[in-house]
Amino acid sequence: MEMPDEIIIVRPQKCARCQASLQELPAEGYQRRQRVDLPEIKAQVTEYQALEVRCPGCQHVTRGTFPDEVRSSIQFGPLLKGIALYLLYGQLLPYARTAELLSDVCGCHISPGTLLAFVAEGADRLVETEELIKQALRAAEVLGTDETGIRVQGVLHWLHVARTDTLTHYAVHRKRGKAATDAIGILPQFHGIMEHDGYSSYPQYTHCEHAQCNAHPLRELCFLEEHEKQAWAGQLKEHLLACHLTVEEARASGETSLPTWVIEQLTTTYHQLIEAGLAAQPPPLPMPHHRGRVKQTKAKNLLDRLERDAHSILL
Repeated sequence: MEMPDEIIIVRPQKCARCQASLQELPAEGYQRRQRVDLPEIKAQVTEYQALEVRCPGCQHVTRGTFPDEVRSSIQFGPLLKGIALYLLYGQLLPYARTAELLSDVCGCHISPGTLLAFVAEGADRLVETEELIKQALRAAEVLGTDETGIRVQGVLHWLHVARTDTLTHYAVHRKRGKAATDAIGILPQFHGIMEHDGYSSYPQYTHCEHAQCNAHPLRELCFLEEHEKQAWAGQLKEHLLACHLTVEEARASGETSLPTWVIEQLTTTYHQLIEAGLAAQPPPLPMPHHRGRVKQTKAKNLLDRLERDAHSILL
């Protein structure tokens, strides 16, 4: 560190060779070593005393007004609250462990219930910020969306995410599908290109374009190639990777779009490989004593999706 907080001079008192005194002699140079540590961490308690003063004229007693941020007999300050929220939602510590850490390290005895109140206060303070993030996401050219299951007090909920390269919005909802994303309020007003995994609720938003994340079909193609030895799957996997490489090379060259003939060539090859895959599938065998539609193989289901969603996969 170029500017240390404290410098301690270590001066030799006598010559290491002849034992002559060196106390008054100027130094010709020095070597540096630094130790990094933390100062003692302790809670700083500030007491506010509202004085009561009697008016000499009317004898009325007037008390001083406490600051707005000191509303109760014991109040926790913004820095302590910020550290608690960072531990809870930045480092994902449980409430009990966060309370234990603050007690052990800072000497602040805070109950998990008080931590929950910190969270509620922080959420209230971020309402306007959240709305600004939502507005920016609605206006984005490209928006990535996804959802994953989480437990809230032991009950299955869904964590929904909408993001760009610079902004991320999380929301928890009891439902997974369109009812949840409608309630969150970003996707219904989005008109750009929506990137997603192809889950059934996303294509229901017809006022925007759709681009599917190809990581999912690539994993399925790898499985079909390696475990079921279907050659077309490996060829289609390599073609999708080649499509991605073509786009990346064009972007690196400063291009904003591919030439029409390149798009047509990549699209034609894509459909040819799907046709080859469909032709390689054996006819479905009816299950004995089973009525209704014959169950398809995983390969056939994947091919049907790739054919149906060709535009969003190649976008």
